[in-house]
Amino acid sequence: MEKDILEYKYGENEIDEKLKSFVVDTKPVDIDMSNIKKKTYAKIRRDNERRMARRKFFIGVAFAACITLLIGVLVVPRGILSGVTERTVAIVKPKMITTTVPVGEIMTFRLPDGTKIVANSRSIVKYPEKFTNDTRDIYTKGEVYLEVAHDKEHPFIVHSDGFDLKVLGTKFNIVNYNGHYSNVVLVEGAVEVTTKSRDKVTMRPNQLLNVSGGKLDGLKNVDTSQYTSWMNGIMNLHGDNIHQVVSRINDYYGTEIGVQENNISGTPLYGKMVYQKDVDEVLKAINAIVGTKVSVVNGNVYLTK
Repeated sequence: MEKDILEYKYGENEIDEKLKSFVVDTKPVDIDMSNIKKKTYAKIRRDNERRMARRKFFIGVAFAACITLLIGVLVVPRGILSGVTERTVAIVKPKMITTTVPVGEIMTFRLPDGTKIVANSRSIVKYPEKFTNDTRDIYTKGEVYLEVAHDKEHPFIVHSDGFDLKVLGTKFNIVNYNGHYSNVVLVEGAVEVTTKSRDKVTMRPNQLLNVSGGKLDGLKNVDTSQYTSWMNGIMNLHGDNIHQVVSRINDYYGTEIGVQENNISGTPLYGKMVYQKDVDEVLKAINAIVGTKVSVVNGNVYLTK
């Protein structure tokens, strides 16, 4: 149906708005309004479809960019990731250093925190290249004298077969060669010893603590110099029997000398004995003091009368 364009009543919908903008300032003519509205509606629909297509395109591009970014993260060169992993492991688990003292020698060295260690013959000390944890942990086996650097915020812990020893700053001596029988001599400061059986004791200066089979085996007062003289190459004999002396010789030289029971095992020995490079020289000294001799039975070496 034809109508004069000037008499047409425009509504508030989108089509009439478009139509109004199209015919503004146009001369009055007979116009097929129905056809115009159809064409206008079709144009609006095409415009909407173009906008939706563009929107989908940009969303697709953005999604593809995100996927590319994620893939880029996942395919970071292996060397880069492995480098990060290695640095992290290096912080959590620093390189461990193992110091083993040769037979017949004494070694003196310092730990990363400044702690001084004197290690006797055949002793083993394991410690980190750098202390990075809340505690300063080391492992010892053999005979070791320590002067621990004071650090209240980072307690010093010595792990040994059968027990652990916790200190803040102190001087002490540990003997633990075979893991079955050990002792700790405290020179100064304070230490807390915890055995594998969960026994616990706090030591005071000038005390000796024996540990046997992972359990506490006696605490007594001693002259600590008698137990640290080995640092000067001297074995002090303070009432030891021949079994104890031979055991210390075996620890020092790595030998397996035995004692035959011929009324000599109960004889207490006193005095000083100098460690020699050759164990035979030490055995000669014992023979002169006790009146023993060296015997070989089935390939085994014994002290006997």
